[in-house]
Amino acid sequence: MSSGTHPALDQVPYTARFCEENIWWLARRMVDAGIAENTLWVLLFSNAWRRVLMWNQRAFPAGAVGTWDYHVVLLQFTKPARLVHDPDTRLANPQDLTVYLARSFPPQHRLPLKFRTRVRLIPAQHYLAHFYSDRKHMRGEVAESEFPRQAIISPARPADRTSLQQYWDLSHPINSCPVLDLAGLSAFVTKEAITG
Repeated sequence: MSSGTHPALDQVPYTARFCEENIWWLARRMVDAGIAENTLWVLLFSNAWRRVLMWNQRAFPAGAVGTWDYHVVLLQFTKPARLVHDPDTRLANPQDLTVYLARSFPPQHRLPLKFRTRVRLIPAQHYLAHFYSDRKHMRGEVAESEFPRQAIISPARPADRTSLQQYWDLSHPINSCPVLDLAGLSAFVTKEAITG
């Protein structure tokens, strides 16, 4: 994967269908490469029905809309851009947030509620310090040979863990990790860009 922003990011670990881990590794490499942690946010897209419609995802045929139960990307605030890093998109990567949302998600007001996307905003500092997944949600979905080769990501202390399932359950409150719709995400990012 080539990020187009820093040569140290050209060899970030990637495993298809493990976006939550791919984004953890990407955020880790970006911070290690000197990118300020407070300029990075993890975006987890899902909804109560776990049906998110997306365009331009490489896992689906070109031109087709596909359905994910969740999808995770990384948002980077730069001057003056707001860039989405999504290793799974067919779009240019990274991509401007406004373009990414318009070309990745159908117009929300035209969709039944069960297909409308919500997003949990997670500061990269929180995600890097607390993310944990035992990968159980993928057992039976893909062969064990298709699991990441890297060790399971986990904080050293179990008490520090926030599991993928906790992030993914959008009804579960997590401090500093609000849940918004896509319009709310755009408003949040605009406010952050002005005040940040």
